[in-house]
Amino acid sequence: MPLTTLAPDTTPPDIVAYINDKTFTSYQKVDNPATLLVNLSDNSGINNINWDFGREIQAILDREQTFYLNDFFKHVNGSSKEGYIDFPLPLLPY
Repeated sequence: MPLTTLAPDTTPPDIVAYINDKTFTSYQKVDNPATLLVNLSDNSGINNINWDFGREIQAILDREQTFYLNDFFKHVNGSSKEGYIDFPLPLLPY
């Protein structure tokens, strides 16, 4: 049986992020502690297995602090193509 070669996936996922709730807007005051809310979707599927290099879902705060979010990712209704993250941020400096 011949192997099938898949075309590379060059389309990034759709990512929408909020702080605390979906009404958050830029420059709005952030509660402390805060919660990072992320909605993710990708037509090719979301692989969130965190044991493979390059498969991490990350958030980077102020280019200094990296948070790994794989353990907080939940698929929507068993879908392999969309999900969400509710990540409690640590206390943020003012």
